[in-house]
Amino acid sequence: MSRPPDSNTSSRLGRHTPIPQLREIPKRGPARAEGERRSLPVWDNRPVTRVGLLFPGEMGALVGSAVRGEVLWASEGRSEATRRRAEAFTDVGTVRELVAASEIVISLCPPAIAEDVAAEVAAEGLDGIYVEANAIAPERARRIGGLLRCVDGSVIARTGLNLYLSGDAEDVTAVAALFPEGEVNAIPLEGGIGAASALKMAFGGWNKIGVLLAAQAYAIARSYGVDEALADEE
Repeated sequence: MSRPPDSNTSSRLGRHTPIPQLREIPKRGPARAEGERRSLPVWDNRPVTRVGLLFPGEMGALVGSAVRGEVLWASEGRSEATRRRAEAFTDVGTVRELVAASEIVISLCPPAIAEDVAAEVAAEGLDGIYVEANAIAPERARRIGGLLRCVDGSVIARTGLNLYLSGDAEDVTAVAALFPEGEVNAIPLEGGIGAASALKMAFGGWNKIGVLLAAQAYAIARSYGVDEALADEE
């Protein structure tokens, strides 16, 4: 798993790291009026979508490798294990540079720091879509949606790797288009921000209940010496 960002990461963001092979980063326009919809940055003569990945842990690297586009990551403060997992991605150095260069940012980090990561991205002025794909409660996802143009996401890996998405329909469609085929199946959900997180929470609870019921069933079977026969029926 990837390490949480160092506590002093934000203070180091002032040191700009040159972005390899990148052209000029578009300047942000004037402040938007309240309620005005933010549009994605326009990248002339470049059909490839730039997707920032925070962070390439085991799950993040797997999701990032399935993206149709150029995946960016920020190596500052990351471990050697993370660097090895991210070899196929473009290192832009810092979170600041990643936010500036990305059209879509996918957050797959330890759930405990999900809101801190989102707040840092918001502070850096992300002008694109933020995919909150961590295993967090729906109310936390909605709080993050108050900071950013957010698509709620949840990863469930029971039969294949499914990335469920909810939120604004156009934004969900834009994110789903990053995964046209391959190891990650992008599945849009009805409902706004919080729906995908609720599904993850419900699945986790259902899974735990299933494990408990299975354990109870096997305890009964063992007491009668029929546990092998029960296993054969699975």
